Amino acid sequence: MGSVDGAARHKLLPESKRVKLPALEILEEAEVSRYLVDQWFSVQGVHLVAGPSGTGKTRWLLKLIEAWQRGESVFGHASHPVPFVYIAADRGRRDAFATMYGIKMNPKTWPLVAHDDVPHIETAQQIIKRALLYFPAAKVFVIEGLASLMPGGGDKAMANGAVQKFLKDLGKFNKSTDSTVIGTVHTTKAKSDSVYEIAREKIMGASAWGAYSNTIVYLEYANANDPVNPERRITVLPRNAPVETFYMRFNGEGLLERIEEPTGGREYKNPVFKEFLASLADDQEEFSTADVVRYLAAGDSPQSRTTAKRAIIRAEQNEEIIRMGRGRFKINRPDVLDVHRNTEDNE
Repeated sequence: MGSVDGAARHKLLPESKRVKLPALEILEEAEVSRYLVDQWFSVQGVHLVAGPSGTGKTRWLLKLIEAWQRGESVFGHASHPVPFVYIAADRGRRDAFATMYGIKMNPKTWPLVAHDDVPHIETAQQIIKRALLYFPAAKVFVIEGLASLMPGGGDKAMANGAVQKFLKDLGKFNKSTDSTVIGTVHTTKAKSDSVYEIAREKIMGASAWGAYSNTIVYLEYANANDPVNPERRITVLPRNAPVETFYMRFNGEGLLERIEEPTGGREYKNPVFKEFLASLADDQEEFSTADVVRYLAAGDSPQSRTTAKRAIIRAEQNEEIIRMGRGRFKINRPDVLDVHRNTEDNE
């Protein structure tokens, strides 16, 4: 007797023993290709913005949401705005406002739910449902600190099986409500450069974060061995589109600006710090960290103490200034002062 293929064997079985497939939903191309940002953020997906602490995930994401809501192109991709809510699940309203004010955004115009608004809510689905009570038209939920909403706590909560269930349940919720989630999560700090093929596995806790999410945007230091370097590498890993990599740099106002190629950070000069150096009486005048902090904070666009200290470290690395003692510096070479003054005169 010759071999019988699977279809034929199925027909030979009695009707009572045949496996019946459930009625399948047939989705048209237009339905499965709905995007908030073309090729990046698909509707009903769970998307992640990942990176080590301090890389600028929140600042990058808030500015992206702002551009998306205006219908502007997002890194060359068409955007399709719909109502959204920004959920600060890992911080209070005061901290969320401070971050937004720091990047020239008005939080009073944003639909915002902060951690202290819903102190007893523990799951992502619960906080989304609460947000919908405040903003019933919302279709997109931008969740800061998505991993903080994992059920339970401790190491077991971040195990692969728990993360897998968390993301699958959230995906089912999105489908049932036609919602989309874009959440931030942390990764470990890389010790050296790593290729994008393993970027999905860097998220802290479990590899399931990468396996069961949709697009992942990964922010990292352009030079992992130089924590004061203001440059960042951003890798976008969609499920059904080419991987994209580009570079950005923090400017003097704490905003990320796109650059063509990383410079290592040494070529970057904080323009306000440059003005400070030009204001010195001569190359022998000493100044302190506190002097720089006050000068940078007093401008039209006040800069933080962290930004001031970063400018000092960078200038010291570039050998523009030398350390004279604890927290005290002076110009290293007379030509440095001349260069900054001449540049200021030409601008």
